[in-house]
Amino acid sequence: YSFCTLLNTTMPALLKKKKVPKKSPPKGKGKGKMKISPGGPQARKPRVKKGKLSSYGTYIRKVAPQNVMISAQALAVINYFVHDIFQRIASEAGRVTDYAEEKTLSTRALVAAVRLQLPRELANVCLQRGSEALDRYMASKGGPKRVA
Repeated sequence: YSFCTLLNTTMPALLKKKKVPKKSPPKGKGKGKMKISPGGPQARKPRVKKGKLSSYGTYIRKVAPQNVMISAQALAVINYFVHDIFQRIASEAGRVTDYAEEKTLSTRALVAAVRLQLPRELANVCLQRGSEALDRYMASKGGPKRVA
């Protein structure tokens, strides 16, 4: 599938606002005796925390030019695109690692996955920018420089 095909099939559902029905107060509240739970008032069920949805919104805004405003819908589309590409590259890197009969995901597997998933020019630019970012990170940590 191309990204445009996926976008046309799944993004409209993501962009629609969800309608939440209003809760009506429970019937018979305040009538009769108060119900006490077996463990007393302190024995309540712990609240289940909802998992955070990861979003690249803050990073997208940092990379975009300062004079460009990004709408919420545009940010949702870009975020979906980044998630999709990340998932494709990660799964392809896993497959490459399996083919090589290795147990650890290596840099070589990631490079191979990027070259398999992206067009030639885009893959070259991505790999170049990635290696530059890694060099900057290693320099900030005071570690040894990478040999290309």
